[in-house]
Amino acid sequence: MRAVRVGAKRLGTDLYFESGVRHYMPENALGTWEVGGPTTHVRDVAGVEPEDFLTIARRYVNAADTRRTAGNILRQIWEFMLIGVVPMHRLDRFDRRQQHPQPADPRFSGESAIWRAEHTASGDPTQGRFGVIGADPVSVSPTRPGIRRLSS
Repeated sequence: MRAVRVGAKRLGTDLYFESGVRHYMPENALGTWEVGGPTTHVRDVAGVEPEDFLTIARRYVNAADTRRTAGNILRQIWEFMLIGVVPMHRLDRFDRRQQHPQPADPRFSGESAIWRAEHTASGDPTQGRFGVIGADPVSVSPTRPGIRRLSS
């Protein structure tokens, strides 16, 4: 999270994004985003086939900020050193000021038996409302070490 804070201006992030990332990371560790993928959403919404991984990777590798220049290397070293000394934003206070809803009993989607039952992947892309092509169901233990609850 501190790395996001240090690179916020360059990355174009704000407090709202940082607040969301701290909830996204544990969900990602639970495999929540893997359920039901791949999907046909890009084709359905945009009307074109999605780019393949190699095309996306080439675009990012050839970007100006990823080239090995003295300036880019020094900037990355400087930002890496700042991570240890730049204080974090008080995201809990930001959430209260923005009046973000606080559920009484917060639970990650990947930990919810109801959510898992509703989002079990099937081999039939026409079944369900998500256009699932196919994926194995995610098995999640009720308590996973290193994952914090959303409540403070």
